[in-house]
Amino acid sequence: ANKRPIWIMGHMVNAIYQIDEFVNLGANSIETDVS
Repeated sequence: ANKRPIWIMGHMVNAIYQIDEFVNLGANSIETDVS
């Protein structure tokens, strides 16, 4: 079988406290906006 990874991204995580929120919602990757 050709297995591929599935990414559930937490989009626009802009504060440390949001990481736990997105992970608790099922995210297994985090995307941040840095400026």
